[in-house]
Amino acid sequence: EEDDEDEGEDEGEEGDDARMMPPPPPRAPRGPGVPSSSGRDYAAALAGRGTGRDGDESEEDEEDENEELFGDGADLETYLADAGPNSYNILADRRRKALKQRHEEEDAFNRELKVKGYENSQDLIDVTEVDKLELLAKNPNYAMFFQGSGTQPTAGPRGKIGRGKVRRGVRRTRRRVISAEAAKKLGEANLLFTQGEAQYPRAIELLTEVIRLIPNEPDAYATLGTIYSELKNDKKALDFLMISAHLEPGNKEKWNNLAEMSIRLNNPRQALYCLGQALRLDPDDHDNRWDQARLYVDIGEPKRALEQFQNLRERIPDNPEVAVELAKMHYQMGNPDLAEKTLDELMAAHPSRADATLVNILAELKMDRREFDQTVRLIESSREHMRSLSARQREAEHAKMADMAGATAFNAAIDEGKKKTDRDDAFARAKAETAAKLATEREANPADIPLDLTTRLGMSLLYLGRFDEAYSQLEKIKEEDVESYDDLYMDAAETCWAVANLADVSVSRLDSHRLVTQAEFMWTKLLDVQKYDDEPMWSKIAECIRVRIERGDGRDPTASAASLRRRAAEAVVKFYRTVLARHPDSIRAKIPLAEALIAADMDEEAVEMLPAASDLDDLDKSVALRILDIHRQTGGDDDFLKYTLPLARQSLEEFKDKEEAKPAKAKAKKTKGGRKRKKADKDDASDLFNLGPQSRRRKAVRVEEDEDDEDEDEEDEED
Repeated sequence: EEDDEDEGEDEGEEGDDARMMPPPPPRAPRGPGVPSSSGRDYAAALAGRGTGRDGDESEEDEEDENEELFGDGADLETYLADAGPNSYNILADRRRKALKQRHEEEDAFNRELKVKGYENSQDLIDVTEVDKLELLAKNPNYAMFFQGSGTQPTAGPRGKIGRGKVRRGVRRTRRRVISAEAAKKLGEANLLFTQGEAQYPRAIELLTEVIRLIPNEPDAYATLGTIYSELKNDKKALDFLMISAHLEPGNKEKWNNLAEMSIRLNNPRQALYCLGQALRLDPDDHDNRWDQARLYVDIGEPKRALEQFQNLRERIPDNPEVAVELAKMHYQMGNPDLAEKTLDELMAAHPSRADATLVNILAELKMDRREFDQTVRLIESSREHMRSLSARQREAEHAKMADMAGATAFNAAIDEGKKKTDRDDAFARAKAETAAKLATEREANPADIPLDLTTRLGMSLLYLGRFDEAYSQLEKIKEEDVESYDDLYMDAAETCWAVANLADVSVSRLDSHRLVTQAEFMWTKLLDVQKYDDEPMWSKIAECIRVRIERGDGRDPTASAASLRRRAAEAVVKFYRTVLARHPDSIRAKIPLAEALIAADMDEEAVEMLPAASDLDDLDKSVALRILDIHRQTGGDDDFLKYTLPLARQSLEEFKDKEEAKPAKAKAKKTKGGRKRKKADKDDASDLFNLGPQSRRRKAVRVEEDEDDEDEDEEDEED
């Protein structure tokens, strides 16, 4: 019976749906703080303090000059309606103007006091009633400087009155007071908010009333913003929260939250404004500078991003992420030297802080500058460090896999109706078994440097002529899935092809043959990736086949050049037949096959691959040109004209119709005297006939004639 009771308690506590979830993904890089989705903790805190603010409570506020921000007699809705989307900017501008006016009045007030001989009255307690009335008569606003000054002397020495002294002395005693009526409404509104969505309308009414009574109360706007956020009205929520932040500008978290909201609403410039306000309060907030830099990158202002990254680099010189981003900015702005220098400096000063991304980018920069020996030294020197990083990364990934296996076993035990102890045992057993299996796998296949670095090392060794070492590195990429590493396959293939054809690298005939074969293999593998299975890649592979066979590997010195060319042409035809088998209806597959058949002296079959003359007009111009050229090669001029003349006739008719459709006035202006001919449009079919040197010469003659006609027209106009 006790077991049954325990089981019932377990089920009561966890329920049938108390399943174990897989471990959460890693947290995204830090951005500005995000408020909780409900905001109820914040609202409850406000509710607890709302009624406690009465006439006897005072606050030491840096910004306490907000009484007239909304204008005389203006309520909140009127202000927001008039201000529109820039309400917070207008509010900030009004606040700046009010502060400037107060500072000017403060200076004038100090001068008046000095004239009357009150240079040593910090608390203004020595000002006589007569002098006070005279001062107020000159400027009624001087009354603000007498608020809080009592009739009794204060303890302690008196200081001089000057700019800032009055504010720090007398005005520090000013109280920001909330009336009992407003405090009651604010507290009631906050409590209503915590009771759920049904009470939101009443809470909004009360908060609007509070703002009418005290328009400079930030808590009222903050709660209104949170309510509208709960109602999914993010735009209105942001407006109220922005006003709250401007009324309480010393609250860093408010600005960070507003920055995050602005990013969600796709307003990066407003997010930058909010982050700038938060940074003023905490200049050492590195995360803030990082977020600003990334936003500047997103909106296309690399110079501003560069400034932030440079600032971060000075503050945290051992941070690899900052160094990488700074290097990217230098490179983007056309300064690869500075990009390389930035990463070199971090590698020299803090080698243990470098990660695989940093080393990979630095290696790529050095390769772009053809510093292949430095690239090899860089990767070799960081090999052990990269291996340890890879090992730790694999261990972390395997730990997550073990946790997921345990969670799966735990949930299966729930489905089977097992007790809690049995569920826990299933979790622990599955996790331990999976962890042991993965540990064995790690021992059998020790961690190596990342594949990106392995490939770059192999490519650099190729350029240095260290072919055997290079091949051993490049073999590792062939073991990986081509779709996951297609960029590395492409880079390696391009390098093999380039080195095989470079004049400044000493390559034997055998090595050249091997390099071309490597390039052909990798490019052929890339055909398994859909985006590469197109004519540009087919052309690369066909060229590899041709060069590989025509050059030979040096093992058959008796083979003649003619026989090698014939064998190469046949091999290219065979390759394009496999391409056509995969794309039977593609004209882009048929044309290169036809061209290959011509090279292999199979003209009749080549012509059979081509579309009919009536279909040429529907094809892309470059494709039609290639087809016409094939007809000229296989059938001579007669066959060429048979296909070309119908197209020419149709093109001329279309051109004539187009000219006749133009307004007569415009046509007369452009063809003055009937001599000046209009240049053909881009889609003019006459471009189809630029197939050889003769056509180009005829075109040059026409251009000269046009220029002569233009000169004649100018002479006529002068006459």
